[in-house]
Amino acid sequence: MVIIKSVSCRKILNSHVKFTNEFIIELKDGRRGSGGAPQGETISLYEDRGDSADSRNIIQAVERDMCKGISVDQEGFDAYLQERIPMFGRNNAYALSLAFFSASGGREEGAGTGGGETGAGIFPSICLNILNGGNHAYTNPVLSDFPEYLLVSRSHDPEK
Repeated sequence: MVIIKSVSCRKILNSHVKFTNEFIIELKDGRRGSGGAPQGETISLYEDRGDSADSRNIIQAVERDMCKGISVDQEGFDAYLQERIPMFGRNNAYALSLAFFSASGGREEGAGTGGGETGAGIFPSICLNILNGGNHAYTNPVLSDFPEYLLVSRSHDPEK
């Protein structure tokens, strides 16, 4: 369990050259992590169709609720985010969860910003989007053989 010290946000470009929020979470022990929501070729039911929430309001809410010296783990933080999806939006909730995961060391030891390292040469996380597979892909997502999946590697080591 860790204590969140602060939350900040900056705008980044996603793969569709549209601005999206990247949240940075700093823990009381000084570790930091960042996270931004990727966007697939099609918008799944787990993604927002547009920028639904002001990042300043999200930061104020998270700092008001979580930055009071309360210890929290990933499961507790994700439960908090799940309850606030109507206010935060799905993409922002995902980005916050990823930032917390990265900051709290949820990745393997020595991988990502969660390990607290400052050196260069870290291989980026591999992200694989499996889109509406089967005979109906790209025609009618409702009739596809399976839904869209986003697979994110838990390691920065490409061999793993």
